[in-house]
Amino acid sequence: MGNTLPGTVTKLLTLLPILAAVYFFDFPKFFAVLTSSGQGAFFFVAISLFALGAFLKRKILRARLELSSISITWGLPLLAVAAFLYFYGSYSSDVVWYHYESLFAFVVGYVALRMGTGVLRSLAPLLAILVLALPPVSFFPGLTDQAVVAFLCADLIFVFFLAFVGLRMNAMLIPVAVIVLGILAWNESTSPIFGRQLDLVLLVPAPLLVLLVPRIRGLVSLPNGAPAVKYHEHHLRSDGFCSICGSKLSRARTGENVGIWGFLAVVVVAALIILSAVPALVLIDDVPYDAYYTSHGYSGTITPTTPSEWQINSTAVYKSGSVSNHNFTTDTYAIKQVYVPQYHPETENYTMYYEIAGVSPPYSNGTFGSDIPGWNITSNGYVQLGPFQGHLTIYVASNRVLLAYQGITSMLFLNGGAFQGYFVSIGFIREFKNSNVNLDTSQFLGDLNALWLPGITRDSSYSGYTNFLYALDQGSLFTSTFLVLASFMIAIIWVAYRASILDDRLDRFLTMASAQTEENWGYLTGLLKRPHHAGTGQELALAENISKPADVERMDSSLNELEKRRLVRRSLIERGADIISVWRTVV
Repeated sequence: MGNTLPGTVTKLLTLLPILAAVYFFDFPKFFAVLTSSGQGAFFFVAISLFALGAFLKRKILRARLELSSISITWGLPLLAVAAFLYFYGSYSSDVVWYHYESLFAFVVGYVALRMGTGVLRSLAPLLAILVLALPPVSFFPGLTDQAVVAFLCADLIFVFFLAFVGLRMNAMLIPVAVIVLGILAWNESTSPIFGRQLDLVLLVPAPLLVLLVPRIRGLVSLPNGAPAVKYHEHHLRSDGFCSICGSKLSRARTGENVGIWGFLAVVVVAALIILSAVPALVLIDDVPYDAYYTSHGYSGTITPTTPSEWQINSTAVYKSGSVSNHNFTTDTYAIKQVYVPQYHPETENYTMYYEIAGVSPPYSNGTFGSDIPGWNITSNGYVQLGPFQGHLTIYVASNRVLLAYQGITSMLFLNGGAFQGYFVSIGFIREFKNSNVNLDTSQFLGDLNALWLPGITRDSSYSGYTNFLYALDQGSLFTSTFLVLASFMIAIIWVAYRASILDDRLDRFLTMASAQTEENWGYLTGLLKRPHHAGTGQELALAENISKPADVERMDSSLNELEKRRLVRRSLIERGADIISVWRTVV
């Protein structure tokens, strides 16, 4: 299976509305960050080098695209990574970085499912450039550390570019000019040009415009090497190349990679991201919220919420991000609210105290469990309200009953992208104008369970989700640290494994080659004598002084037989201005 150019364009156009639906609210954030002086310069340099590399290798990339096969094995995990980065990043203060990497993984997963992995393998160095286009400097608070990270990412981007296009002096003029402009834009965001202040970030891709000049385009994009020698009677292979001279004669005789199941998987993941809402308990300006993070962004309500058919009669905020009372030295947030029913508000009221503190117990402005002048304490029993553990104190006076409950629990909040545990205290007070203690206690506890327990339970569940996110956060930190420590061992093991594979391959190659006919061995020896052990059948024929068509066809048959025995394989290279399919030994 492969891809036609119209089919590829159609698939890319199909992807655009999916990306717009999933990342619609992220694009303004991307624009704000990626057009800033520092990050913007870095991003535009990376994108310019990506575009230049794709342009210089456009012919071989087009050939690879025609021969690519789709892969569910690679596509589905990439989509899963995109969804994980999106949801996990929504809670982070580095939301732009996470969502950018999610966008990248989503696009690569789509390509693997609908176009193929062959073109992705060819583009691997350029794809690494896109990964580093937004360097993770925000993970490092120190300015020195950020500078080191940016410097390392810049070095890696240039190394990946050289690994993709090769060290061609004539092709280095444009990337060097792009990098110079990027450095200027990094240091100076704007500059007066022709009497006007111009954003230097927009000038970073300007050197690519010289590719519009045909002579410069030919100088920059012309690969090294002599043009291929054409054979007068082509032997067309299914991949569209001549098996003798290696010339590309036509499009590969393969079907279109429609990838309908891959497309459905992409749509399902996109719908999951769009429709899912992940809850969390957060502090914003030291005010608690029951929050949802969706593809539309953040939404939340201040907690505790007002019960249905009740209203707030008065509010006193003692401590928050905007109100500070020095008496509340241990509190992060403290509020007092009086609730009354919307229908006949004069009949009853509840006074609620809600406090959040980093130490236990939070500062309490209410009177819970202590003596009150004019009142007698008749009982002070343990009562649990959802996750809150506390005591219910009963005060009595002449024809009056005062009930006061205060409970304390611990909850995990997300505060400015960091997970922090707090002690939460909630208290309720109500005065009854009668002397029926049992009936008043039953009504008091019934109201707490009916009116406020649902909101308390929701807060507890949101705290549980936040705990789950905290576990993911700690796991990712541990994993990243472990990966850094283990990367050297993995590299050593990988080198040893590759060396073992090469030894096994060499042993197999020598064993299989020794069993070949004299004629096949002669052609195989001819390949081994050539640079990089590669060459076209036409080049082998010239080296062996083979000129008769029958002898050339017999040589081609021998090479095809060697390919079936996995001693040689076909490989695409650039030769002159052409893409050539050459024979290459497997070692």
